[in-house]
Amino acid sequence: MLTEAARFQSTDGAPRTDLLASLTDLANAHYYLGHYTISESLNQRILAMDKQLHGDRHPDVATDFMNLGNIEDKRGRYPEAERYYRQALDINESWYGKDHPDSADMMSYIAKTLVSQGRYDEARSLLNRSLVILARVYGKDPHPRVAMALSLLGNIALARGQLDEAEGDFSKMAAIYRAVYGDAHPFTALALSNLSEVYLEKKQYARAEPLLRDVVQRFTRIASSDPLNTAVARIRLGRALLREKRYREAEPELLAGYDSLAKQPSALASSLKSARSDLVALYDALHQPEKATKFPTALAANESRLTNPSTAATKRDPVPRPSTP
Repeated sequence: MLTEAARFQSTDGAPRTDLLASLTDLANAHYYLGHYTISESLNQRILAMDKQLHGDRHPDVATDFMNLGNIEDKRGRYPEAERYYRQALDINESWYGKDHPDSADMMSYIAKTLVSQGRYDEARSLLNRSLVILARVYGKDPHPRVAMALSLLGNIALARGQLDEAEGDFSKMAAIYRAVYGDAHPFTALALSNLSEVYLEKKQYARAEPLLRDVVQRFTRIASSDPLNTAVARIRLGRALLREKRYREAEPELLAGYDSLAKQPSALASSLKSARSDLVALYDALHQPEKATKFPTALAANESRLTNPSTAATKRDPVPRPSTP
């Protein structure tokens, strides 16, 4: 329907706000479907039109850079995503000022790519700057922009083994999403899933297991369109059961999570590798080594696919441009 709308609106070839709105929604639809090449092409067209309408230093141009950065982030091309995000930040700071929440938000975007590149000190510095701005703007009111920054800080703490700090960040993140979106929202489930990973790292398996069962149910019920997070949660649940030596219960969770994750265009090689290691350990414990033989081959094939720049495709979503009369 959006393709047809854009076709009708493109008759004179001139950039118009109604055409831009349709193209932006169409680009976002392809993005959510994992059609990153098509989405990139559409966003490049939108970028050229916005520059023609508004010039090179307009907030709509910053949004276009952000959306292009999101695509590169999904593909695992983190330096390219960082470059787009920094262009967006430069425009936002010049338009709104350095202490504006849109500027703070873009700092979090950049920090996300820095975390993915292992540049934790740079990411933490940006996130701290962002949180200072957001605290001044929103005070103690819960806001999803704060939750995003806390999520990234939690990931940095988790990577560095600072588990108590990570637990605190993810707990605050979950509380914000509950307050803003309610308990039955996918973002709340995602925060709880992050928290469960801390419990796994702390070897608190009896604490992680019921939380992960809850998370799997949440994703299955309210986020069935997001199989990636469901798969990761099932793998984590399987790991908790494996560590508790409840092998028969762990097997279906690990297998389901692994099989689902391996099919996703944006699957993370690290999660696949972790699942494969758990499955090998499981079948070793069950004295069934023959069942583990397929996983190294499957993993190698997926890692090759994910690291190939032409096919590799991880969540801050594109910001839709509202339609204007």
